[in-house]
Amino acid sequence: MRYSLLSRFKGTLFGAAIAARDPKSTQDLEWAVLGIESLISCGKLDLEHWADSIGVANQSRDSVFSSSTAVIVSLPIMLFFHEDELTLGKKLHQAAQFWQQPPETTMGMLAIGYAIAQALKEKLPHPNLIPQVCNYLATTASDSADFRQQLAQVQRLLVEPIGLERTINQLCPKTNSSNANIALAFYFFLSMPEDFRLCLGRIKQQIGIDSSLGVVVGALSGAYNGSAGIPVVQQRTIADSQKLKFLAENLLAVWSGANLTNRAEWGESLAIAAPRVIQPRS
Repeated sequence: MRYSLLSRFKGTLFGAAIAARDPKSTQDLEWAVLGIESLISCGKLDLEHWADSIGVANQSRDSVFSSSTAVIVSLPIMLFFHEDELTLGKKLHQAAQFWQQPPETTMGMLAIGYAIAQALKEKLPHPNLIPQVCNYLATTASDSADFRQQLAQVQRLLVEPIGLERTINQLCPKTNSSNANIALAFYFFLSMPEDFRLCLGRIKQQIGIDSSLGVVVGALSGAYNGSAGIPVVQQRTIADSQKLKFLAENLLAVWSGANLTNRAEWGESLAIAAPRVIQPRS
């Protein structure tokens, strides 16, 4: 493999954290961190436990997330269930129903979830990612035709670039849908997938773009490039980098079926059992 799965887990979290620059996106990422802690504690997806740890369960259910916010909050699910797209789709649908989100928001979660899963499995093909995402949405979301058309427009703009400003205006018209940011996130990532720094740098130069968009792009690019592909200078800007590193290590351990001991450092003593014996993830 080009990068280890642990490097990609860390890259996803580091990329999101580097891009989280305002209170709103920082809160979204904090909710994602609580989701990771819940998965580690329970060994499976327990949405009630996750909501209780957030402490605002009723409030979160009554509010409709933007698609980019829903993606950020559901990053733990994308990491934990990445190996099976069918299971991943079911878990994301389950989370969207629990949070009482509309179908449009769910489609954004499914699209980014699929892309991150392919990156983690080192199966993300640049030219064909959008068609693959559209095929995945066609099988998992019955009313995804409009969003798939929007993604097809992204594919055309990648092949025949017209300039960043015109691209943003086309993908995000004044009467934009909730998934306009998701389509734009794919454009920013796929236009320069190998360069994490420039990928996020182009977003910072744009005025009026939702801050959560940068976090989505950061997570995508981090999953693809791994923590090794994120410049050290940018990693040093993360306030809780050691905590995120620790969470990534422990999430990977639980995902792999490892029985963690009480030792402080992950990897010092592990017990590995047959699949589904110690830590079933269904």
